Amino acid sequence: MTTKEHDSRWVHRPQTDWNKVKLRKDRATIEGRVYLGLKTLIKLRKSEPVFSGHETEIIDFNNPHVFGFLRTHLGERILVLANFSEDMQKIPANLLRLYGLGYNFVDLMSRQETGIQDLELQPFQLVCLKAA
Repeated sequence: MTTKEHDSRWVHRPQTDWNKVKLRKDRATIEGRVYLGLKTLIKLRKSEPVFSGHETEIIDFNNPHVFGFLRTHLGERILVLANFSEDMQKIPANLLRLYGLGYNFVDLMSRQETGIQDLELQPFQLVCLKAA
């Protein structure tokens, strides 16, 4: 093999910045928030059978900053909402009830249970809401 074949400049990905890799477990850093956030999503995906189903409905909240979808499987429902904006976005409580969450639900990301009320999505926040 030639030197060119072993030279990392010819691999189609950037070189690893090992100093940034060391930051991945520190939630105070961007690297840590991304890495630990992805680990949380993977754990959530594995723990909730509703994510293994294939029934997905994209929800239009008439808000260009909020992406939402509803997953259903074996009688369970999870409403996933993501705010892709730098500003807080409000989702009316009646829309949450409309998609089958009833009057009490838990956010699987924060593990906080709440009664039905207008939902304020913080900038870049992701919530996974399941009927309690």
